[in-house]
Amino acid sequence: MSEAAVLVRVRLEPYERRSHTRWGTEPARVLVRAPNTSGVIAELQRFPITALLNDSLVLGGRRGRMFVDEHLVAGPDQRDASWLSTADVVVRRAAEPEPAPRSPADLHTRFPGCLVAALVHRGQGCVVTTATGWQARFTPLRMGKSGEVDADAWSYASLVHAWMVADRPLDVLNSAVLIVANGLTTVRVSALRTSWRVDAAIA
Repeated sequence: MSEAAVLVRVRLEPYERRSHTRWGTEPARVLVRAPNTSGVIAELQRFPITALLNDSLVLGGRRGRMFVDEHLVAGPDQRDASWLSTADVVVRRAAEPEPAPRSPADLHTRFPGCLVAALVHRGQGCVVTTATGWQARFTPLRMGKSGEVDADAWSYASLVHAWMVADRPLDVLNSAVLIVANGLTTVRVSALRTSWRVDAAIA
């Protein structure tokens, strides 16, 4: 993620095969394919924090297409405690020098305001955790590249946040395959058995 903190707006729409040919890199698009469900496209638009602070944000997209979610993402390069404490989504690297987070649950304890946290393990994908106790590993498949998976961690975390806000069951994502940026990156979602809650982690 190039920005340390960004505002992300998300649309969730049914997958249409013809839309796949129009995919570019911006806005980011994630195709969700899960057993026994129709495909879903998540369109994620990122806006710099400066646009938010200057009140110069302009909605984009076709008429009638509505955002289902809007949230603040603090990326792995964010060091400002005020942004980290107010972010809805926090993305960190497992090998960070400041004390390195031990687990995604550790991120929720450190930043209790976030609903979703992602911990990136270099070259091995990431683990995404919600404050409600759901967590899953996002692992690159052969057709993907591990470096791209690391860079796309923010989009997986934002997808999970939007999925929750749209009141969609997280269990649907437990064995999903996600395809990002015109098929350049593919990851498998695997739910982890260990669950936890923020209140239990803090106690």
